[in-house]
Amino acid sequence: MEDKPFLPYTTATILEVQRCGNIATLGGSTMHRNLQNTTLNGYNIPKNSYIAANFYA
Repeated sequence: MEDKPFLPYTTATILEVQRCGNIATLGGSTMHRNLQNTTLNGYNIPKNSYIAANFYA
């Protein structure tokens, strides 16, 4: 850690990778299925639809 002030490009690269990177998986842990018909912001979502978050929005 004492070298960090002398490594601005390394620090900037690590911060940029963390900003752009996505550590969450796009598999089963983030997929959800609604159990009933619902409406969200005016959009109808039928029962048993699979829903995933958009990490890049």
